[in-house]
Amino acid sequence: MMIEMKERMTCLNSILADREAPFTLEYCQRWKNNCMLEAYQLVNPKKNCSPTIFYGAWYEDDDESVADFLMKLFEENSVSLDVSPYVSPEFILDNILPRMVYKDNLPEIQKQNLAYTEYLDLIVLFYLPVEIDALKQNKDPNGQFSIQVSQSVLERAGVSLSEAYEHAVENVKKKTEIIPMWKMLEETGYPIDLRELNIQLLVVTIDSMHYGAGTLVNSEVLREVSEKIGGDYVVLPSSIHEWIAHPYHEDELPMYKAMVEDVNRTEVSLEERLSNSIYHYDAARGSLEVVSV
Repeated sequence: MMIEMKERMTCLNSILADREAPFTLEYCQRWKNNCMLEAYQLVNPKKNCSPTIFYGAWYEDDDESVADFLMKLFEENSVSLDVSPYVSPEFILDNILPRMVYKDNLPEIQKQNLAYTEYLDLIVLFYLPVEIDALKQNKDPNGQFSIQVSQSVLERAGVSLSEAYEHAVENVKKKTEIIPMWKMLEETGYPIDLRELNIQLLVVTIDSMHYGAGTLVNSEVLREVSEKIGGDYVVLPSSIHEWIAHPYHEDELPMYKAMVEDVNRTEVSLEERLSNSIYHYDAARGSLEVVSV
């Protein structure tokens, strides 16, 4: 695909030049959770925040339609931004949040010099959500993007990894949402009421519904879920954006494990997949552990 995308990029750049587009395309590869994705970056030397568009359904359109799409994308998402306020120690500690990926990503994480710590069979990374007024005026009502936190960002700000982790754990609690599964299904028009079937499931995420699996690092969140469930529970990692809590029944563990593996294989894209593991929260001990099945 790399050769094809580079060849097509030449053609697209020619079309964009004829239209006097304020940007050119550059082929790039970007690591996302579990995989390396191919993309075009829309580059204007006068802008320090340029959109990156990953290979997807848009690529199947004809060249003129793709050029239309890219022009609109650039207009709505390209800004010049002074990032210095967002990497100050005060901003970092007040806003840093955790996100989770599986441990197999560690070599790429180390290669990119990202700040991280290990947690069970997972890796905790960090990001800074940033609101941009210019984006709010365009397509994105939230006007948000995020800055990945590298080791060098922390070093320049004089923030230690332990400080970053401590504040991320505190910050994510403020954004946590614990939602009954029946309520989420009801809002999407799902015809089955889980309450009638006596099925107790809770979905745990954060208010943005983005990187919500990071809530697993907060012991208060885990304890609150236990109080709602009524004791021990199993964590089913739905994706990097949320996890599901189900009352713990030891004889059902193989079924839970098989279910997670099947859903990951058939329903969750590779870049959003968190783990094939399941986890047990022990209410008496207040601890979370990987379940061996």
